[in-house]
Amino acid sequence: MDCEFFNDGVCGVASRMAKRDVQTNPSACKYCLTHKNPKSENKVTASLAIGSSEGEDQQILFEIYGKHLKTSAKKEKRKPSPGGPGTELIRLIKAIATKKICSRCTSLAYDMDRLGCGWVKENREDILDQMAENAKKLKMPFVRPVVSRLIGIACWKAKKKGLCGGFT
Repeated sequence: MDCEFFNDGVCGVASRMAKRDVQTNPSACKYCLTHKNPKSENKVTASLAIGSSEGEDQQILFEIYGKHLKTSAKKEKRKPSPGGPGTELIRLIKAIATKKICSRCTSLAYDMDRLGCGWVKENREDILDQMAENAKKLKMPFVRPVVSRLIGIACWKAKKKGLCGGFT
């Protein structure tokens, strides 16, 4: 990995934010390096720091760094996703729940594709929180255990198609 903050599977930036060692994976590092603010506080390092904590610590980190997680697909020029766990999740939701997919969900799905299945599994709770917030804004039902299972199925389908590793 070409980052001075990556050491033995630990992200130095996210660790500084969380005030403890935060594990990362090559897909997340790769995405961080292509971010407009690489090797610094950005949505990748914020997600890693927040996702590595629990309870009150997680809430405090979210209040401090959550601003990095709020993005819009309209803000960034993005290349099309080749597919992955986010694309598979959207397909599952369209098949069993609704055809109505908001731009926040589309943006989240893109990030899931880009960061890969490993990141999705590590950050499942954050993804579920964002999806619950999106569903609430759209006044749609949200059953957390069901959606959690759909995320697992989406990762399995992406892996079967060889689209689990993320992309840049």
